[in-house]
Amino acid sequence: MEIGPGTKRLMAPQGMVYIPPGGFTVGTTKEQVKLLTRAHREWEDEWFASELEWSRGEHLSGFWIDKYPVTNAEYREFTAATGYAMPAHWLGTGENEGKVIFPKPKANHPVTFVTWEDAFTFARWKGKRLPTSQEWEKAARGPGGNIWPWGNVWDPEKANSSESGHGDTTAVDQFKLGKSYYGVFDLVGNVWQWCLDRVASQEESQAEPMRVLRGGSWRSPVFYTRCAVKYAMDPKRASDNFGFRCARDV
Repeated sequence: MEIGPGTKRLMAPQGMVYIPPGGFTVGTTKEQVKLLTRAHREWEDEWFASELEWSRGEHLSGFWIDKYPVTNAEYREFTAATGYAMPAHWLGTGENEGKVIFPKPKANHPVTFVTWEDAFTFARWKGKRLPTSQEWEKAARGPGGNIWPWGNVWDPEKANSSESGHGDTTAVDQFKLGKSYYGVFDLVGNVWQWCLDRVASQEESQAEPMRVLRGGSWRSPVFYTRCAVKYAMDPKRASDNFGFRCARDV
């Protein structure tokens, strides 16, 4: 059973954490901009303009969210049970063509090379759904509106960003000190995480709505691992730094 601070006692679905109803901060406040530009002197005020525009207090009902991103092992169970297409890099080429090359050493790493549709389909198979962008942000920031899940000071020992030097994904439970106020792990760094939200495309070449990614990845500089950052992406796109986690209604 996962019991976060201030939660009511509920039986937790396996591997999920309860996020209680209540308020939280969306975006980046003026005070946080001042704090960040003092701590990171190369950062400019204008970098935060869009985050300031949407900065406000929000209130959400309670929900469940996965404690960790979905792993390679979990996704392999899904493809084996359903016959759903595997991530392209699991399929052998050349002499190994037609063979499944499952990355066993990375069984507990987040699954990558998944599109939004792949993530959506997995979540539905599990009886869950993708989190909304606001649900993801509340789970990451806590009621105090933390800049990073653990607080307001960057620490390379608490997330897998490009500055951390791993150069690849890491196990979803490796950065135990990087958990959020509610006890959710690996929310920033490691892999960008698909969310449910649709976003209108600003490009003529992209007629279909975009989908939201949150959290930054192992490729991302620390600026993009902040909880307020969100990124719109073609839902058909898959990458070695795109993954996801699931949510569920109470």
